[in-house]
Amino acid sequence: MNNTAVSFLNAPVTPSKFSTRSTKGDELQAWFIQYLKNNKIDFFNYGIEAVCKSKRNHQKLMNYVHKGANLMRFHPDLVVLLQKMPYWFEIKNSTGIEKACWFRYIELQRVYEIPIVFVLKNKKLCKLDDLQFKVMPEYDDKAKMFVPVENDIWRCPDLLEVDVRQKYLDAYLGKTSGNTFAYIDFDASTMHEVNILNQYK
Repeated sequence: MNNTAVSFLNAPVTPSKFSTRSTKGDELQAWFIQYLKNNKIDFFNYGIEAVCKSKRNHQKLMNYVHKGANLMRFHPDLVVLLQKMPYWFEIKNSTGIEKACWFRYIELQRVYEIPIVFVLKNKKLCKLDDLQFKVMPEYDDKAKMFVPVENDIWRCPDLLEVDVRQKYLDAYLGKTSGNTFAYIDFDASTMHEVNILNQYK
């Protein structure tokens, strides 16, 4: 295991009060599943929502400060069976990705050699390796404060002092987890129309 993965696995996890999944996220997943069914592409549910089923238990899992709980949380939503191998598909209706989630997916893809594909909010597909992030400004316009940035892309509100971080969360009205994240660059990322899957079923 490389040093990046080791440091990620040993890093403390900040409890999250972020909602388990937005309504729009549910709608995007329902749209994609209907597409798979209409085109007779085999799949099955795989993410924590499908395994856990209880929103209460899922929220409790999210609040644990434990690296094992973090590993349980981050699994792609679906397994799609294409040609001779399975693919993981993650439904991503948001414009950002948490750092812990991102490195978990990198590790999953490396260890299992199963490609991970994102279904993005614009209803297009993007492979993990093709996803690009925006350069992140240090000043957050919505929260009206400076927030630490790592490697030019990761905004780190979890590095703020407790009272300052709470002000940051309040500014977003519960629409952010408050954990380190990056914004997807929809222009720089290589994307595909969903009907490309018909070539590989």
